[in-house]
Amino acid sequence: MNEASPSQPRSWVDRTPTRWFYFLAAVMFLIIAAGSFGPSAADRSHALAPFTWLIIAHAISVVLWLILLIVQTFLIQTRSFLLHRQLGKASMLLAAILVVLGYAAAIAMLRRGFDISGDLGGRMTPAKEAAGFLFPMLDITEFGLLVAAGYFARRRAAAHKRLMLFATVAMLPAPFAHLVGHNPMLGANPAIMLVLLLASVLISAVYDLIRFRRIHPLSLWLGLGLFVVDLLSATVVGPSAAWQAIAAFLAA
Repeated sequence: MNEASPSQPRSWVDRTPTRWFYFLAAVMFLIIAAGSFGPSAADRSHALAPFTWLIIAHAISVVLWLILLIVQTFLIQTRSFLLHRQLGKASMLLAAILVVLGYAAAIAMLRRGFDISGDLGGRMTPAKEAAGFLFPMLDITEFGLLVAAGYFARRRAAAHKRLMLFATVAMLPAPFAHLVGHNPMLGANPAIMLVLLLASVLISAVYDLIRFRRIHPLSLWLGLGLFVVDLLSATVVGPSAAWQAIAAFLAA
């Protein structure tokens, strides 16, 4: 991740204690990932297969990204702009690796026909697996596009930090699905998933309202856009014959 020196309009500069919002959000993302995937990684009694090297590499890339996000937001808050910029350039390589491994892991799951952890249920029908396969492919695509946009907007700090925040938010549906699926009390309830997704895309807008008494356009439109895309993917695109054909081609 990269960011310009704090030369953005003063109206979007936060000098209050809430300036730690992005750092705390990054820490929260890491906690969500640990709480979602940690239980099934520690307790293998419900696992459907051993971990593959691809899954391990994918997990490591995601954890490294979340740690880097924490470091980068901390560097900004401590005004270590030069190191932040240097790490930002290197982070683009990590983001590219994460995207490639994410696609590979999603296609491997599609071909396998089930999620190794067992959190998402047993072996699925081809149609149901194809519909579910849409989400990791969509999430990793959104992540890649938003990271790229964030890098190109690195000289506009207000836009840059929101784009990087939403790039990570775009990857949260997978942790949420594992969190709900692994918890028998939640029982893979679609309503709970909907609430979690809505909360994740609203955090930037809520922060803007609390701190600035208005919402930055990116906080509003990116949040709404991610939510609408996920909703349409679940209800329209995933079950469609066209997507089923695409998934069958990729699984071949």
